Amino acid sequence: ALPRMAADVTATAFALGRKLEQIVGDSKTTSLDMHFVASMYHLSATGRSAFGYDLGCLEDIAKGPNAITESFEYLLSELPRRAYSQDPAIREDYASDTPDNREWRRHAQNVRVEINRVVQARIKFRNEGGRRPPDLLESMIQSYESEQGEEGGHVASAEELMENLGDNIIELFFAGYNTVAAAVGTAMHFLSRDRSLQGRVQQEAEAALDDVVAGGTIDLNKLPLCEAVFMEALRVAGPVPLVYRITDGPTDLGPGCTLPAGTIWIPAEHIHKDPKTWGADAAEFRPDRWLENDGQP
Repeated sequence: ALPRMAADVTATAFALGRKLEQIVGDSKTTSLDMHFVASMYHLSATGRSAFGYDLGCLEDIAKGPNAITESFEYLLSELPRRAYSQDPAIREDYASDTPDNREWRRHAQNVRVEINRVVQARIKFRNEGGRRPPDLLESMIQSYESEQGEEGGHVASAEELMENLGDNIIELFFAGYNTVAAAVGTAMHFLSRDRSLQGRVQQEAEAALDDVVAGGTIDLNKLPLCEAVFMEALRVAGPVPLVYRITDGPTDLGPGCTLPAGTIWIPAEHIHKDPKTWGADAAEFRPDRWLENDGQP
């Protein structure tokens, strides 16, 4: 299944490239929001490779956000506001009839409607006798059905799958939307500022793509610079600058280090730019640091 999923992701990347060439060739286009482009690419690649469904996001890039990206963006901005709030009513109450909760439920329902289309399309495909693709969605459905009936005798409806698997499917889309898309967008931003680095990455990528043209697959071991660019983008401008955990009681981490009970904040962004670890140029975007000393800081 993984080689086919990788091929779908690669095909989506090629489709994105062709779409961007078309948009850039339009004299009316003066700028592009690369975070938005990366978000649309993530949804298209995930939909196609993991769920066998085209969300139509690449076609909508020139038009702007579509229904699912608008709702994801709202949920993405609202979730940390509520999750990190010190007010329990904001952090924990999603049920009361308040303007914030009504807006939250509206966008959550928009996403659920779109994911329901994904499930409906798969059930229709199955009912018409289509060959079941070995993707993530099919694995989830088969696992669920095997748990419900003996010897594969249970066949789930779309409504049943949405009730039991819908939240998991939504989470798989959403989890990558605010991390993968941010990492890709950030990497493209830094590449746009360094023509020399662009050239090196392009040369490396074109050499690796020769295998695809010849009918093979991309060997990621042939892309050390591309990997270094992403690693450095995650270090300098990671999508999760701050992590927090809540300890139930004092937690012993070793001699002289005991965490008190309560909320613990982990400043990931500060750790990733600490000169003691990364050197005097810790704040600079320099992917080559990952190619030196076997990738060790």
